[in-house]
Amino acid sequence: MTTSSAMNPGLVFCCIVVPIGLLGGISFFHVGLPIPGTIFTLIGCYPILIVGWQLVHFTKKEPDRLQREQHVEKMQEIRHALAVKDHGHITEIPITGDLTGNPQLEDRSSE
Repeated sequence: MTTSSAMNPGLVFCCIVVPIGLLGGISFFHVGLPIPGTIFTLIGCYPILIVGWQLVHFTKKEPDRLQREQHVEKMQEIRHALAVKDHGHITEIPITGDLTGNPQLEDRSSE
């Protein structure tokens, strides 16, 4: 099963730029060139800051974007009814809206 989220492009960017930047920075420091070493190290750390900001932003503001659409749809289906399997027989138990709502999001919408 594959996963996709709004953070995938940032994570791919990190996987490409961070090793190149940090290895370049270490190499320049080792050769004795501190200014290019510092520049490469900062370039290597920048994507980590971007992905950290994305994680905080999407966790607080848009948590549904951290998961793919099919997963969100299945979560919505699960929120409407709970299926219990007992000796091969499946029983559906409806779940009320009070139990499925997110109180933190509901409180923020009234502000």
